[in-house]
Amino acid sequence: MTTYAAWINGLAGISVTGVTKNYGTDAPTALVDAQLPAMWVRFPRGEQAPITAEGGANLQKRLRAEVVVIVAPVLHGLHSDRVDEVLTMMDNLSTALANNDVAISKNEFSIRPYVIESDSASGGKQYTAMVAEVWATG
Repeated sequence: MTTYAAWINGLAGISVTGVTKNYGTDAPTALVDAQLPAMWVRFPRGEQAPITAEGGANLQKRLRAEVVVIVAPVLHGLHSDRVDEVLTMMDNLSTALANNDVAISKNEFSIRPYVIESDSASGGKQYTAMVAEVWATG
């Protein structure tokens, strides 16, 4: 069995081809276009089966987190360029998640495209992104 901290830190440390800046578990307060694509891990959470008085509990935890990859500003370049960049980064992230060594028993994940808006203090820009929900048992 692993700890939540060990799993999250392992997930945050994966190498994704094409990612320029990996923030680990520290989401940036502002995005810098020159450092894109950028990634970080957010929203760690977990589940565990009930523990019985007989000790027959399934002590396996279900660990979950999201991996965010910001690709580029929405209004930068042609729409078709953004689609190609997002699809390429989805492939790269999928490969990194499938081949990583933080799997406890087996990582599972789903990836979806997303638009993320930075806060107004950093310009309020919109960015094409993808968010992968990753879960494992351990």
